[in-house]
Amino acid sequence: MKKYYFSLLIMFISLFFLNCNKGKIDPYYKSIIIDATYNYLGSPSLPTLTINSISINMPIPIATGIDSNGYVYLKLKNIRFQDNSGTYHVLSTPDSITVEEKTTNLGYTVDVEDTLFAKTTQSLSCVLVLDNSGSLENNVDKIKTDAKSFIDIIAGASQDSASVGLVVFSTNIRQYPLTKSYTLAKNFIDTCVINNSQTALFEAVNTGLDILSTSTAQSQAIVTFTDGINNYWGTQTQFSTDAGIIQRLTGTTAPKISSYSIGFTDNGGVDPIAMNQLAMNGGFYEPSGSYDQIQNIFNKVANSVASTYTLTYKRNPSIITNKQIRFIIKSQLL
Repeated sequence: MKKYYFSLLIMFISLFFLNCNKGKIDPYYKSIIIDATYNYLGSPSLPTLTINSISINMPIPIATGIDSNGYVYLKLKNIRFQDNSGTYHVLSTPDSITVEEKTTNLGYTVDVEDTLFAKTTQSLSCVLVLDNSGSLENNVDKIKTDAKSFIDIIAGASQDSASVGLVVFSTNIRQYPLTKSYTLAKNFIDTCVINNSQTALFEAVNTGLDILSTSTAQSQAIVTFTDGINNYWGTQTQFSTDAGIIQRLTGTTAPKISSYSIGFTDNGGVDPIAMNQLAMNGGFYEPSGSYDQIQNIFNKVANSVASTYTLTYKRNPSIITNKQIRFIIKSQLL
């Protein structure tokens, strides 16, 4: 009998802990491996660079020089680590980054004298493009709250050094220039009232790109939210399609602008093809059929925008060619 009650007790405890953990998702970790060839003939360079099972924005802006201790450094700027699962945040633990070199007999071995540092890019400009048309109805206040939370995440991650701009649109377009006065930017959002009119989507995105054209930040992003399709362009027929926007986003001017899109699909008006086309250069498209999910999506996008890194590789100034090196970076999926 005691054995029977003991078994029931064990089963009850197991069910208790199972219910406590129900719905809990353990964090997903990933080791990012970067293989490169290093040359130093008076100036450092990486003729080849390969990243395993993950993607980054290309081309990579690179800066080089020599620090005060005589070490050669090479900086890879505007790096965002992504795969089909999402964006990865570099861990801040002491052993989060390992540098290895390939030797003749032993394969890759750890080099404790050469270092790689990952630092969140604080030179960041982001423009948020928000639909304000009548189809939002009673949900406009929730979108305002989510947009203001988005600004808070960007500000916090950049230690208040990022600049944010705003475009609010329906038929008409209102804009707020890039600023680090986050309170004023959020006040601008609060002043916007719902407008029962059409959706000048592509013109609004183009306006956001115009705002970013004034920025000199190393990392730039534009995030577009809408619950409708592009159905207004007035006499400006170039905005009847997204061709001009795609051309601007694929241009050769550095830095590349990461473009994200968020679509509320419950109203049935979002064009998924157009929204996917707007997602470029490390950005992605996130659809949602529920306003309850929108906040999580805004937060996910904000964390992706903010998780942009500068990688700084340092080593001694010895002349060398075709040295095979490997960086192993521990990260967590946002």
